[in-house]
Amino acid sequence: FNEGKLVQLRTRDLMIQRPKLLNGSDVPDAPPYFGMGSGLYYGMGIFVGRAAWGERLLMHTGRDPGASTELLLAPDSKIAVAVMTNMSQWNGGDDLAKKILEIVRRP
Repeated sequence: FNEGKLVQLRTRDLMIQRPKLLNGSDVPDAPPYFGMGSGLYYGMGIFVGRAAWGERLLMHTGRDPGASTELLLAPDSKIAVAVMTNMSQWNGGDDLAKKILEIVRRP
């Protein structure tokens, strides 16, 4: 994702840029979600926010009957965390993905 191997860099940049409203102004921040605090917005299929330590985070979630998924990317640290469960509507994946990221990024 960082080097343009999964999608072209231009496509990646379009996916994570803050969308614009019809009047040209930025889409307002989304409510704090995933513990990302202020500045969170939804790009093209990806939530874009910041971790408590300031690093940019990208997240995509999915829910289907019998399954819940979370994909959390910390591009600057080159860390990806995927959480997949066989539980419908389980909301613990967000916290679990963040906790795994915190553990993996420790020096």
